[in-house]
Formats: sequence, C-alpha cells, structure tokens
Amino acid sequence: MEHRQNLISRRLVLCCFLLLSFSVQPRSCDRLLLKIDKSKNLERSADAGGDVVLIQELDSCWIAKASAEQFLALSEMGIACEILDPAPEGKAHYLLIGSSHGEMQVIEPFGHLVALENEIWLYWSDGEAFWDLLPAQIQVKLLPETTPLRIVGSAAGLNQGMLAQELIRPHPRVAQMAGEVSKNNLYAGIQNLQDFQTRRATTTSLEAAGAAIYAAFRAQGVAAEYDTFTFSYQGASYTTNNIVATIPGKTAPEQIVIVGAHYDSTSNDPLVLAPGADDNASGSAAVMEIARIMNHYSFDRTVRFICFSAEELGLLGSRHYAQEAVRAGENIRGMIDLDMIAYTAKAAEDLDIITNSSSEWLADLFLACAGNYTALPILKSIRPSATGSDHSPFWDQGYSAVMGIEAYPLANPYYHRTTDTLDKLNIDFAAAVTQAALATAATLAQPVSTPSIPTDVAARSTITRSLFSRLKTVLLSWKSADPTVVGFNVYRSADLGTSYRKINSALVTTHEYIDRYLTPAKAYLYIITAVDGQGRESFDSVEVRND
Repeated sequence: MEHRQNLISRRLVLCCFLLLSFSVQPRSCDRLLLKIDKSKNLERSADAGGDVVLIQELDSCWIAKASAEQFLALSEMGIACEILDPAPEGKAHYLLIGSSHGEMQVIEPFGHLVALENEIWLYWSDGEAFWDLLPAQIQVKLLPETTPLRIVGSAAGLNQGMLAQELIRPHPRVAQMAGEVSKNNLYAGIQNLQDFQTRRATTTSLEAAGAAIYAAFRAQGVAAEYDTFTFSYQGASYTTNNIVATIPGKTAPEQIVIVGAHYDSTSNDPLVLAPGADDNASGSAAVMEIARIMNHYSFDRTVRFICFSAEELGLLGSRHYAQEAVRAGENIRGMIDLDMIAYTAKAAEDLDIITNSSSEWLADLFLACAGNYTALPILKSIRPSATGSDHSPFWDQGYSAVMGIEAYPLANPYYHRTTDTLDKLNIDFAAAVTQAALATAATLAQPVSTPSIPTDVAARSTITRSLFSRLKTVLLSWKSADPTVVGFNVYRSADLGTSYRKINSALVTTHEYIDRYLTPAKAYLYIITAVDGQGRESFDSVEVRND
C-alpha cells in the first residue's frame, strides 16, 4: 500500500512538472526531448508503452523523444531521465562539443543551453545569430529529427559482426596498393585546397574547391558526380555539393564501402581566411589519393569516395547523404571517416580510431590492416559521444562507421585558426594513415581474387520435431564457375554480431553443405569461400542469413 501511494505521489509531481513545462497541456501525441541516463534498468524501457525514439547516443546517456506518458512510465520504472525540451518539434537542436561553460556563456543569453556531459552541450534558439558568437574551436552537430534506432536493451544500431578471419591475413594485392601511396600527391592535394584561402560553407570559394575535387576525381579516371543539397544558415538558403566518386563492384555491387572526409573549413576569420590544411584538407587529400590507387584494381564490392560539404555547420553534408542512403535502402557495409590526419603533437604520434559499440568490428579491422601493412600505431576508442565528424550521421542511420583522427581530444593548437597551414603538418604521418585507411577499405571491398568467390549463395532451413525436442537444419547451396577451384569452406556466425568460424572439417567438394542440429529460434549468418589447387582461399561470398 505504501509503495502504491509513493507511486501515485510521484506521478502527481511529475504531472505538475509537465504541465508547468508546457504553455498548454500536452496532447497525447506530443513528444518530449529527453536525456535518459544509461543504467542497468534500461532494458525495461520497452515496457514504457510505444516506442522511445533514440536521437543521439552519448557516453553516459541517450537523447531521445518520447510522449509525456512514456516519460512518466520510464520515471516510475526507476530509469533516470529528464526533460531537455518539452516542445522540440520544428526546432533545430545542436550538439556543441569541446568548450567549457565559461566559453559557452557568450551564447547562453540568445537561446537554451543545457550541459549533457563534460564539454558537450545541447543548444537551441529562436534565431541563428549565435553562429557568429560560437567559440572557434568547438565542433557542431545538428541533431537528427529521428533515427531508425530504438532504445531497447543496451544495443543501438546495426551490428554486422566481425569478418571472417581470413580477411585479416595480409594480401599481396592490398600490400601493393598501400605501397603506391604518394607523399607528393598528399602534399599537393593539401596545398591545392589551402590555396582557396577559405572553404567556408556559404562562400563561392567552397564551391570552387568542390569543383576542383570533382575535376581531380575525373582526371584520375574515377566516375564522379555532385550530390547537391540545400541548407539554411542565418536566415538565408544555400546550395552546396558533396562530391561522390565511385568504383562499381564486380561481384556484389549492391554492397558499398565508403571512404569519406569533409572538404569545407572554418577559422576565427572564416569568410576571409580559413586554410584548413589539417582540418580537413588532409583527410580530403587522402580520400582522393586512395581513389586514385584503388581505381587501378577491381573489387567485389562497390567503393565510394566522398568529400562532404558543410561539416563545420553541423555535419550537414554527411547527414544529407546518410539519410538519403537509408531512404534508398543502400547496403553500406562500412564507412571510414578521415578527419585531421596530418598534425603530430609528439614524435611517435598514434592514430585514434573512434567507434561506437556496434561499429567496433570495423575498428578492429582497421587495427588489423594497419598492423599488416604499416608501422602506424593505433589507439581504438569506443566513444559514442565523439559525434563531431562525418561518421556520426552514419551511426544515426544504423550504419557501421569509424573515424580516424590524429588525436582525440584534439591536440592541434592551430585547429579552427587562420594558422592551420601546410607547414605545420607531418606528411610522413599522413601517408601512413592513408595507407592504413586504403588497406582497410580495400580489404572490406575485397579485391577480385584468385580464386573467384562463390556466387548465388542461398540458405534454406527445415525444422525437425521429436517428442522431446525441435532442431533446425540449414541447407546451403552456391555456384562457382572458376575451373581452378578444388573445394570450399563454410563459415557461420552462431550469434549475430560475433565473428565467423569455419564449420567444415575438410574442404567441401560439392556445391552444397548441410548444417545440422541448430537451435530453431536462433538466427544464423553464413559465408562461403573457395579454395584453389595451390591452397589459396578467396574472399567472402555474399552473406546469407537464416532465421
């Protein structure tokens, strides 16, 4: 009885707070913008009634949208949450990253400023005058209005799992590609972008830089196109372009690997001088160099090289691209974001690979490739709060993505300054990062190999029932027209999101395999590889799932 009275009292207090938070009483369909602390009770959020919609994951919390009723239900379950904005619809909410409260006080009178985590703030206002007042060193992300993710349990996003172990072994063709990285090309690419003086989104110089990147892709023989989008800034509308170059896949062209970087820049005098050599001419030059090299090879999967626009105004280019990719149903296997890869604060600088939990497999692949093909030290960091670059909108849409950056937190004293110029950079380090990123992209895209990968892979299951048990049997089938192939290996992921393991004890010499005694309620993933007479094993077939 006492417990019930406490719940009733709590509900009354919460209702009073909600009523005071609205100018009018909320309708049942109104959404609140919430901060939900991560806790062991989070798996109970599914019981709150309806969907609690994830907007952003951070290290210690989620930003989410939920109805007033769901907020009350979450609170009564003991899930710590608070209202950030009682009427968020139609507003632009920004994450501001990398400033103390003292530095942020300059914009506080012009809108709403809420501390989320250390040096991470949520901000919104009725106008856009705050842009001119923002500290130059901050990173900005425009929050998505919604994402396909949901807060159910502790998982968020699409976990594609670790790749089959053979993909991580050194491959001579990938080693050959990594060896073709040119320091002179990287130096020239950074210099060419720096020469535009500023690449601030909203300026004609930015559009001229985009045209130069487009021309550079075309000159390398890589098919390129403009991905055009519009955005609003300080009350005016602007049109700009992501630059997208593509190498079509030969075997599985519907599966896509992306290497990206932003080409816009900013500074403490952005309309006049924002050379942005490290941030992020360095990443853009690497993307163009990787495209030049990979274009001389063939891959099973499609590879796209994207230079994003308007990153400094809230990740607008990558946000647009990722949202359109989801609408089109694109199968993006992984996205590698290169942002600031050429400044070294110490003699033996490492590269930080930033990931969230569902993209950790891609970070591990990057580490393995860096170890196989370079001497570059890597530091992997699982940091959902690191949302200030173009990998983050891909996280928002459920895609696996990682960011490569010279240091996180940032250590470049010239960051977002007019002094961010080429003479401050370490091209040897940039070349090693470019080699590691190229090797990761090429490994994930899979060079067309000898032997050829199996095709037309299919999985069909049956359930066998007995008096005391039920068991699943999966019949796998595939095709192979390569005359050098003498057998096949079958790999299975027994739990979605875990690494693949070979399940055949000897080479399979037919085009079928029966996997027996499986748990009926469990989902399984399979890939097939081919082996030739010299013992060489192909890359992965297309992945098939059996539920």
